[in-house]
Amino acid sequence: MAVSGTHAYVVETGSNDLKVIDISDPTAPFVSGSVGIGTSPVHLAVSGSYVFVVDIDDEDLKVIDVGDPGAPVLVGSLAVGLTPTAVAVSGNLAYVVHYGPGSLKVIDISDPSAPAQIGSLSIGTSPMYLEVANNYAYVVDNSTDDLKVIDVSDPGAMSVVGVLSVGPSPVSVNIRGDHAYVVDLNSDDVKVIDVSDPSAPSLAGSLIVGGELRPATVSGNFAYVVDADAGTLNVIDVADPAAPTLAASTPVGTYPTSVAVSGNHAFVPVGGASELKVVDLFCANDPHQVVYDPVTGEFSSAPTSWQVNGDNVYVTDERVGIGTDSPSAKLDVRDASASEFRLSLSNS
Repeated sequence: MAVSGTHAYVVETGSNDLKVIDISDPTAPFVSGSVGIGTSPVHLAVSGSYVFVVDIDDEDLKVIDVGDPGAPVLVGSLAVGLTPTAVAVSGNLAYVVHYGPGSLKVIDISDPSAPAQIGSLSIGTSPMYLEVANNYAYVVDNSTDDLKVIDVSDPGAMSVVGVLSVGPSPVSVNIRGDHAYVVDLNSDDVKVIDVSDPSAPSLAGSLIVGGELRPATVSGNFAYVVDADAGTLNVIDVADPAAPTLAASTPVGTYPTSVAVSGNHAFVPVGGASELKVVDLFCANDPHQVVYDPVTGEFSSAPTSWQVNGDNVYVTDERVGIGTDSPSAKLDVRDASASEFRLSLSNS
């Protein structure tokens, strides 16, 4: 799935269609439109008012105009060969990897109604996923168990410039700045890889998350990955690439398949219930406090000014409370050297 603006886009192999979901009100998402697109659509990318979908059975790339979210229309397609597994878009070019022939294809999409292949490169046995940034394509292969960095500045003469072994079964890669984030299904972890030198990618850090991990997304200082087995959304703090840590984990339902993040919300398609779950992230990228309204039963977030002094985290200029909007005292949360958590209230 992918999110762009006020809409989420989901392909489903059961109904073999693309669904456009209005998320302008995250508390009440609804399907605004859908279009049948083939036999087994498996992955998509969004660019402007077009969605690009690869289908492993039809063996093609389809282009759907979603300018009118209530009436998406298939406007173009191109046969791309055996078992396409993922697509990425950058500018007027789409990039498709194939599980079967083990290749990367570059497709000119400047005319969405007539996509045309302009380049191809053999890159391995089973490329599964890719992302494109700054004239490089980053591809994970779950047979050669590596991350390949490919120079795509000239689509007609692409070349592999860097390779790094990443584990037994990588399923996705995301690029943010100088780092790649790789999810590995068999080692149950998220790896952070330094790609500042594309010719020499290196492992910066990793975190075992567990379970049956699905493709992740990265936003700000956090990576988000779902565990299909446990039915959870896991939030990983990657502010320090050498030491990623689990910041939060929350249940989202039976068999979540992917995650997309926009603003303060995560969007998770749940296969077991055939629904889209929306998770409030409570402004994870900013210092905020979680606020509970006992009248409405709703949670929200509000800015606050937490400060750190040694082992102490405290609020010096605000009153806090539970079940009231007029707390009588300040709250001080302290972690002693023996890791004994203490709470203290002070009227001063």
